[in-house]
Amino acid sequence: MTVLVAVRRLTESAAREAREACKALALDPVDWTQGVPRVAPRAVIGGLALGERRIADELITLLEASPATRLVLCAQEPLVKARVTIGDGRVSVLAPPIERAQLVAALRAVIELPPPAIEARADRRFEVLRRTYWVAWTRGANGPAIALDEEHGAVVAIGGSARDRQASAAAMAEPRGDLERQAALGQFPCGVVQLTPDASEWVLYWPADRGALWLCSPNRLPVRWDAARAIAAIGTRRLLRLRAFPADQLVAAWSEARSEVDLLAPLERTVSEGGAATIVGLDAMIRRELHASGLVLEVR
Repeated sequence: MTVLVAVRRLTESAAREAREACKALALDPVDWTQGVPRVAPRAVIGGLALGERRIADELITLLEASPATRLVLCAQEPLVKARVTIGDGRVSVLAPPIERAQLVAALRAVIELPPPAIEARADRRFEVLRRTYWVAWTRGANGPAIALDEEHGAVVAIGGSARDRQASAAAMAEPRGDLERQAALGQFPCGVVQLTPDASEWVLYWPADRGALWLCSPNRLPVRWDAARAIAAIGTRRLLRLRAFPADQLVAAWSEARSEVDLLAPLERTVSEGGAATIVGLDAMIRRELHASGLVLEVR
C-alpha cells in the first residue's frame, strides 16, 4: 500500500520519520510534491506550518480526488492533545515532537491495519485481537516469558518458568476468595493480570520490585494510574480488583532483575494514544532494556 510523503509540507526530520514509520508497517512511502497520482494512496503525510490553521489546497485536492485516502498532518506547535482527529476521522493532526512511534500509531489507526499475524517467534512478539479485548507483548533478548490463558477471560502471566506461569494463571482463574487467591498466587514468582470474561473487571496480582504496572484510560482520572505503586502501598496485600471500562489499557513491564528504574517512564506520553502506540513504545523499551518484557491489554 502506498503512502505519499508531502515533502514540501514537512520538515526534513519529520519526512525522515514518516518514511521510517511507513517501512515499519510494510507500507510503501513515496515522496510527493504535487499532482494527483493515477493510483489513489491509502494515506498522505503532510504538515502544518507555524501559525497555519488551514489544510493546504494541494492536500485538499488529493482528498477530494480520492475519498478513501486519509491525511496525517504534522503540526509544528502544541495541540490540546498528542493527536487530534477531525473531518469525521479522515484527518489526524499530530502534535510535536513528531516521532516514529507517534506516526506508526496514527497510520495504523487511519488505515485500520489488522494486527500482524502471530509470528513463528511468538514467544518474542505476540499480538491478538478478540471481540472484547486486544493483547500484545514484546520481549527483550533476555526478557522473561509471557503466557496468555483465554479460558477464563484474558489471564496473562509474566515471569518465572513455564510451569509457574501455567499454575499461576490457573490459580487466578479458579473460583475462590481473594485472600485464598492471593495465597495461591504467592507460591509463584509471577505477575498475573485478569480481565474477566465479560470484560467488566480487572483482577491484578503484582509482586513488588519486579517492574511497573499502569492502568491508563482517557475516561479515567488520573488518565495514567500507577497500579504497581498502589498495590505496594497496601502492605501485605498483592491482589487488587477494579472495574474495567472500554478504552482501558493495562500496561506492564517486568524484569527478573530487581530495579528502582521505572521501565515504563518513557511511555508516559505515548500511552495516551492507545494500545497501537503503546506496543510501539514497548518495542523501543526492550531495545534499551534487554532483560525486560512489556505487555499491553486493552478493553475494546
